[in-house]
Amino acid sequence: MKKLLQPRLLAAAALAAGAAPATAATAVFFAPTTPYLSSADIPAGFYAGGLPTLLETLEDGSLDATLSASRGSLIGPGAFNGTRDSVDGDDGMIDGSCGPQATVCASWFDSSGSLGLRFTFIGSGALPTAFGVAWTDASPGASVTFSATGLDGQSLGSITVSGLADNSVSDTTAEDRFFGVTFSGGVQSIFISTSSGGIEVDHIQYGAMAPVPEPGSWALLAAGLAGMAGCKRRHTARA
Repeated sequence: MKKLLQPRLLAAAALAAGAAPATAATAVFFAPTTPYLSSADIPAGFYAGGLPTLLETLEDGSLDATLSASRGSLIGPGAFNGTRDSVDGDDGMIDGSCGPQATVCASWFDSSGSLGLRFTFIGSGALPTAFGVAWTDASPGASVTFSATGLDGQSLGSITVSGLADNSVSDTTAEDRFFGVTFSGGVQSIFISTSSGGIEVDHIQYGAMAPVPEPGSWALLAAGLAGMAGCKRRHTARA
């Protein structure tokens, strides 16, 4: 199923966490910090206006024609019941499970996680400037590496995260995480792999990256957040 997300307000999460503001010409990788249980868990500020151009949930049984996959295959209803690990909310409920249902909860799987999965934008027009995927499962103890390429295949960098995979290859969802990258020059492909065992992903997505604030805007935003904090402290003191 391909769908657009509802608009959401942009947040200054990176600034609040102490991260330095990036420039528009820098590829920015989004490392997973909290479970990805539905499209509502796409990081705020990842897409312009909060909306991806495409959100591929795979629930219609096919990969969108603007994407190609280097390996693996879609596993849908009736396959690998009990171990198929789709994004939690794809069955309409956030309940810690999405896999054994007979009519929903599709995902993309390959048995060789070390060889990885590459999703490439093959649509017409300009390359997307924001590209992401939800990693949903790997062998217990496996680390996850996420990288991207820009125009003509040049490397945009990579990140590796350990400690995500739980001790189960069933349809558990608490370990599911979002991996994404933004780059104003365009992102041609993303690549995700695991250090061992198989790999499973879902919610392949792309769109336009949110505008990068000018340095002066970051300063104003920081001042505004500091002012809000000061007002809250004064209000608490009076109370």
